[in-house]
Amino acid sequence: MSLGLDWESSLCNDLGFGGLNRTGRSLVVTKHASLLDFERVAVIEGNHPVPGMGSVDAGNAALKFISQLMPDDLLVCLISGGGSALMTAPRIPLEDLQS
Repeated sequence: MSLGLDWESSLCNDLGFGGLNRTGRSLVVTKHASLLDFERVAVIEGNHPVPGMGSVDAGNAALKFISQLMPDDLLVCLISGGGSALMTAPRIPLEDLQS
């Protein structure tokens, strides 16, 4: 989960994009949610290695998140192993996807 939580300091500060995340809108999808409270980051727990309802919830949250972007917004996506299971928006029944 640190990949998603470290993005702001790495990208914004180190690369000179200070204040890039000024709206406080960040979404992290992870296998194991942290008990820490991240005030500017929404953390959603998906399922891995087999997609489940948590993965569908994460996919729906991502769709909602991107639907709220404005034309001048910059979207940064950090995807590592397991991303296709952790976050999904299947067009087939979930049970078919799981088998």
